[in-house]
Amino acid sequence: MMEEDDASIAMLMSMGFPASQASEALRATDGDMDRAVNYILTGSVSSSASPPSNGSSRSSPNRNTTNSISPSRNNKDSSMVLGTLEPIMINCDASQYTIQNGRSACTCIALAGANAFLSEMSKPDPDPFEIITPAFLQRVLARGVWVYHQLMQKEASTGNSEKSNVEHKSAEEVLLAVPDTTFGSMTAQGRTVVQGIIDDDMFHPMGFRRKLASLRDDMAKTVRSSWMAVVITKTPETVVVCLSDNDECLLLDSHPRPELQATGSYAMMHADLDSLCLTLFKLFPPVHMTSDISETMAMMYNSFDLYPFQQRT
Repeated sequence: MMEEDDASIAMLMSMGFPASQASEALRATDGDMDRAVNYILTGSVSSSASPPSNGSSRSSPNRNTTNSISPSRNNKDSSMVLGTLEPIMINCDASQYTIQNGRSACTCIALAGANAFLSEMSKPDPDPFEIITPAFLQRVLARGVWVYHQLMQKEASTGNSEKSNVEHKSAEEVLLAVPDTTFGSMTAQGRTVVQGIIDDDMFHPMGFRRKLASLRDDMAKTVRSSWMAVVITKTPETVVVCLSDNDECLLLDSHPRPELQATGSYAMMHADLDSLCLTLFKLFPPVHMTSDISETMAMMYNSFDLYPFQQRT
């Protein structure tokens, strides 16, 4: 077996793995970093960097298939053709529920995913399809769960039982509690939080599409990078989307989604914002309240928060 080198051990330790575990994994996988991460997370050595085919796949786009969701389109945007391209999915065996201490770590994982993706896209000639692999998703999971675990330990050690008993953290809470270097490849874009409302009308002024389009337009004005990341929280779940200046959109999600045939964490590349919003509509459908619930309360149930980030320059 190949001896592990100090740089590889340091890289695994930066993801939150102990030195002894990193060393063992590298020895067991002949120094292959991706397989070492898989070894730590699953306890077994895979024959390649990708997990077995029954849990990790890259599906082919189907350019003749339209999305089955048909939200109402009752304004000037109704002329747009939605969902004309099937998203490309990359699956990973592991999810936040298969890693110790990961059950409520989705916000930290989403922030780790945003940071890792923007870091990779800042390199020369980046290709999202080469970056987003099952091994990448595993590294994001490991890093996010480690950050979450450190945060919970810190709160418990300071005697702040009220905070440590709240398992799900908002992006704002996480960013205020961790060092700036934790997510050092990105910086907040403009306002810290943008709020919206989920509605049956995909083109609602406060809906996903309008809010994300506005953030993407703001990015275009700054001309700082070709990609941005937006962490989306619909309590109690958090995911992250990455938006490009050429319409491509990426969704990173640490939750298994049976409705999308994703048994672990996954990434979905969408051809445009409309396609992405159709997927978000599947993940976060509007909650219809009974008539005895006030309109204000109904809006609270259907509210979401957006946290936009750009590459740090």
